Amino acid sequence: MRSRLASPRFRRRLFWTCALLGVAALVAGVMVAFPSPAKRPELFSNEPPQIVSEAKSVPADRTRKVQVLDATLRFVSTAVRRSHVDASWTLVDPSLKQGFTRTEWAKGNIPVVPFPAGELAGWKIDWSYADDVGLDVALLPQKGSKLHAKTFLVELKRHGPRGHWLVASWVPKGVSAESDLATASAGQKPVPPPQTLGGKWLLLPLLGVAAVFLLPLSVMAGRGWLRGARAQRAYRRSLNSH
Repeated sequence: MRSRLASPRFRRRLFWTCALLGVAALVAGVMVAFPSPAKRPELFSNEPPQIVSEAKSVPADRTRKVQVLDATLRFVSTAVRRSHVDASWTLVDPSLKQGFTRTEWAKGNIPVVPFPAGELAGWKIDWSYADDVGLDVALLPQKGSKLHAKTFLVELKRHGPRGHWLVASWVPKGVSAESDLATASAGQKPVPPPQTLGGKWLLLPLLGVAAVFLLPLSVMAGRGWLRGARAQRAYRRSLNSH
């Protein structure tokens, strides 16, 4: 083996082989740790294109604001706070209570994120169409609650000749998830999400593999540098001796 290492041709071949293997390991590690997003296949249809017209916004005058806010607060005091839930049956849109009977709805196991609301902290209109309104509602928790203030996005739809506004959607905004709010309102601590190893951790063993191939290159480069330095010193000493 030593005789083969002494051969310049063998050392060059070993150098380039280790270099290619090391670079390949690094490239594979980067591809695993930082994968490119998957491309969605393009779907084509022979059907004629459908033209969807956007609804025209309607200014939210004082009357409309009073109506939607009143409907929202009554919904919060019943369905959201889980207090006299049966009274919220007439406050919700049919799409929200689909699949429920009034008796089932009154039991409180409803598709509405609960929150121990104490008072209203603020609100603003998010959008306003002829029969559809969205607004952000900021609620403060009741005293003694371990929760912080929370903002919800509520959507209301208008029904009937008199224009009754009914709640069609109730979605929390921000970091908290629906499950966190549900468990916290029941006096339980939210379960933290499971910790998983990301693709960057897979880069470590691949870097180790790359180091196995790159290490001989470093050793060979160091030996070459030492030999060159020794040759230069020997050459200088020979010049000085003359």
